[in-house]
Amino acid sequence: MWIIVGSGYDETVPVPEAIERDYIRIDERTISDPAGFPFPADREDWYARGANHRVEHSHIKRDLSDKTWFVKVTSLKQLTELFERYPKSSLEKAFVNPSILQLRLEPFDY
Repeated sequence: MWIIVGSGYDETVPVPEAIERDYIRIDERTISDPAGFPFPADREDWYARGANHRVEHSHIKRDLSDKTWFVKVTSLKQLTELFERYPKSSLEKAFVNPSILQLRLEPFDY
């Protein structure tokens, strides 16, 4: 399993074992229609970029191709070792794509 490490927006390698990989980032906005954007350029850009434009729970969403840093974990032992190396970290669903797990490092990068 691949786990995002760091914030998901890091430009530099957050941990030595991280590998940069492609993934789908979900762009979500708290409006139910792109017509709700205050600027016309934002409305035009919404459909110009990304794929799978949709409305879920009254929020507009789209999928964007992106890159970020991942670590590969193939066993519970490896996951435990990762937490031992980075004891002030947390494992959660990634904000950028809830179908991917994310290891957030201390200081927490929210």
